[in-house]
Amino acid sequence: MWLAADEAEDRDAHRAEGVFWVPKEGRWSYLQANTKQPTIWKIVDDAMDAIERALFTAIYALLK
Repeated sequence: MWLAADEAEDRDAHRAEGVFWVPKEGRWSYLQANTKQPTIWKIVDDAMDAIERALFTAIYALLK
């Protein structure tokens, strides 16, 4: 399943398709674009935090 570019940031569009939405700072393209940064460790850590928050939100929505 591929979403249109304008739907890429739409959590509800992902949820409707049964797909987990990944925040922009947690996506591979963002991480890959920042690999040369001296703070890549912090960027990866922040990405993991963002993914965890999104996962918590998704699970909470399912259990509501």
